[in-house]
Amino acid sequence: MKNRYVQRARIDEKKFKEILRCFAHDLQANQIAQLTGLSRNSINSYLKAIRFSVLHSSGYDAMLTGETAKAPQLYLLQLNQNQISIDPLGGDISAEIMKFLKNQRETLLFSILGRDYSAMIDYPAKQFYYLHEEDAEVHKELLLSFWNYTRLRLMKFRGLSPQTILLHLKECEFRFNNRERDLYRVLLTHFRKNPLKLHFSESLQPATL
Repeated sequence: MKNRYVQRARIDEKKFKEILRCFAHDLQANQIAQLTGLSRNSINSYLKAIRFSVLHSSGYDAMLTGETAKAPQLYLLQLNQNQISIDPLGGDISAEIMKFLKNQRETLLFSILGRDYSAMIDYPAKQFYYLHEEDAEVHKELLLSFWNYTRLRLMKFRGLSPQTILLHLKECEFRFNNRERDLYRVLLTHFRKNPLKLHFSESLQPATL
């Protein structure tokens, strides 16, 4: 079946555009299934593939699998020209920082992380921390706005699998950074240039949205 937007597609372009438009409007899988007439499993496959593409379009090059991925607890926020970037913080430094948080020693914690990042999220605890109190208020407001948007948006999922948290956080990053653009058109243009892959075992290369 010919479909310029999906590799080895089993649906036509019109049906994929319906899915993509629903995704752009941030509808949930059961709602999209009802509107498109496709099965919930099929919709979940497409949504997961779209989220993986969004993840890799941000330049994040690690593949996540259900068996091997261990979700980080801490995520760092970087602000560059009013664009938010969220990165997972794993390994030994993450465990060390968690000890600082438990002892409420944020000042020492922030000195470890340096100036590259402006804020940090402890996702399981739903806590947000500024890393540099002297940052401009407008920057603080933007970072906090992103966190409030992300926290409220992810509440609707009523719990996320640890293996999918990064996918959803990167999706929030993408939506927030493109909040003044037509998200459907942005995604349609992206998949016209970089057709969607439904086979997650294949390598996904970063692309620019």
